[in-house]
Amino acid sequence: MAEKVEAGQPVELRKKHGLHIVDIALIGLFVALMTVGGKIRINLGPIPFTTQFFFSSVGGMVLGAKRGVVVQLVYLAMGLVGLPVFADGGGFGYIFHLTFGYIVGFVAAALVCGLVSDRLFARKGNMRFWQAFLAALSGLLLLYLVGTVYFLAVKSFYLGEASSVGNALMACVVPFMWTDILWCICVALAAPRIRKAVGRML
Repeated sequence: MAEKVEAGQPVELRKKHGLHIVDIALIGLFVALMTVGGKIRINLGPIPFTTQFFFSSVGGMVLGAKRGVVVQLVYLAMGLVGLPVFADGGGFGYIFHLTFGYIVGFVAAALVCGLVSDRLFARKGNMRFWQAFLAALSGLLLLYLVGTVYFLAVKSFYLGEASSVGNALMACVVPFMWTDILWCICVALAAPRIRKAVGRML
């Protein structure tokens, strides 16, 4: 007979018995935040401003690389099967949308932020502001790279519209730079504290 697990036992022991309720709850929470973040938008041309970079980065740092990436993959899958979780709806055809590269880029941002957070918390039990800021900034640069390359690919190969790298940067990066740097500061202020608070549950 399997050993009974009491409610007050440590999370590590409960996880050995296959109970991952906290993981599922936290992943579900951040998927919901990504969805809400996509609906809070300001149109600044072909690429809208949303709060999703903040949630993807915080999710990576708070939940760690593995769970942070799972959040983004679940969000991505939900949108591709037709649920209207993306900024402009959902469906498989969204892969031809100019902004789809950013959705893929959120996976990279969560992964980078999660890997740095995991390493620092494993070694030092904490994460300094500047370390979290640089992690978020690295995730942001990856997000820009993936989003801009995808934007150019859709423009050139699907829409058949010529677009230079400079024009793509003006559409995909320049309008968002200063606001996104402020988001990096917010991530660096919030995420390490949240992870420290919920760390025993992870």
